[in-house]
Order: sequence, then C-alpha cells, then structure tokens
Amino acid sequence: MAPVTPAGEDLIRVEGGARLDGEVGVVGAKNSALKLMAASLLTSGRTILQNVPRITDIAIMAEVLRRLGCEVRTADHGEVRALREGSADQPQVRIASPCSEDVVIVSPVEPGTELNDARARSLG
Repeated sequence: MAPVTPAGEDLIRVEGGARLDGEVGVVGAKNSALKLMAASLLTSGRTILQNVPRITDIAIMAEVLRRLGCEVRTADHGEVRALREGSADQPQVRIASPCSEDVVIVSPVEPGTELNDARARSLG
C-alpha cells in the first residue's frame, strides 16, 4: 500500500538493507529572515542572524539597511550581522526590485524622519 501524503508535500522513500545515519541541514525561511533584518532597525547595537538563505531578496534587504544607516555583513555560511549606531537622518532609499518585503522597513524608520512622496514611493 502506498503512503498517503497531503497534496503538495514531497515523500522520500528509502528502501534497502542498510541503516541510514546522518544529518540533513535545513535552510532558514526567507520571509522570517527579511522581517528580522528589518527589525534590526529598531535597536542600536548588533543583530546576528544565523541560517539565513543566500538569495537575492536577502542581498536587497541588506542594501536597504545599509542605506538606512546599518553596517551589514553577510557570511558564506548563512550568517548576517547588522550593526546600527544611532539613527539614520533622511534615508536615501532608491531600490527597484522584485523583493516583496521592502515595505517592511517603513515602520522602523526613526520617528520624525521626513519621507517625501518620492522617497515613500521608492520604498514600495
């Protein structure tokens, strides 16, 4: 009898006489990582995220954070470090991208920071 799986889920069937042993690494979730990167704007100090996928959206968000005053470093092993000291005055953010999470960074911008219509449109 074939195993029943919910629609859209993968099934891995292993057959053989040898016992399996080992580990499987799981890459972190893009949407969670993007939101946590944006949240680094809410604190002055260091934010370290691990197991972050190396994809275009993460690179775009790192650039957005840089333009808002963070020092951002990424490592090959999936670590992102963001350091924010003080506040960013008059952010200059002009990134046109397919990244669906750019709008997340609007709320953490320092209170009192003026975003004219052109800057606001460049975020969305």
